[in-house]
Amino acid sequence: MRALIGDVRGKGLPAVATAAAVLGAFREAAHDERQLIGVVHRIAVALDRDLPAVTEEFVTLAVIGLTGTVRAGASCVEVVNCGHPAPLLLRPGRAPLALVPPETVPPLGVLRPADVRPPLLRHLVQEGDSLLLYTDGITEARDAEGEFYPLARRLTALDAGAGEPADVLQRLHTDVRAYAGHAPDDDAAALCLRYDGRALSS
Repeated sequence: MRALIGDVRGKGLPAVATAAAVLGAFREAAHDERQLIGVVHRIAVALDRDLPAVTEEFVTLAVIGLTGTVRAGASCVEVVNCGHPAPLLLRPGRAPLALVPPETVPPLGVLRPADVRPPLLRHLVQEGDSLLLYTDGITEARDAEGEFYPLARRLTALDAGAGEPADVLQRLHTDVRAYAGHAPDDDAAALCLRYDGRALSS
């Protein structure tokens, strides 16, 4: 099981071309590559090949994968992050845990593909855990005083570790709008996945 979230710099047709290159490469590599870092490298190669040399487009990216069962009701999630906000592990009754990579690397499109060497983060997940992947359009939403949306704190107040993934996303969407007083000014996206002891469900 593999999933991806990304955020393309800029707007318009160049951004659409970047997003198409990323998604096309991911859909192909996710089935072929045994290692998650191999998937990200294939995406980097596709961006380098498909985008004009003069483009200034780049994309932040977080890719996750679920490995085999570690023990009954538990498995290991792998995360490769290229300049993207860290996914959050949501567990009922606990504060969200940011799955921060051991080393920060730039977004894809900044370095040559041969120089893209992001670290691999592994973390145990147990039945009932959720993973929240999101773009900075959520965390950069501001209230009337100009304060950024405190995602982890608000998720704790929303008891985001409980409920179905669709419910978590709906509560988050409603809360961000209420905090800002309107829809986020920047593009905002979120993906919530729940581990049921066998696989991730969205």
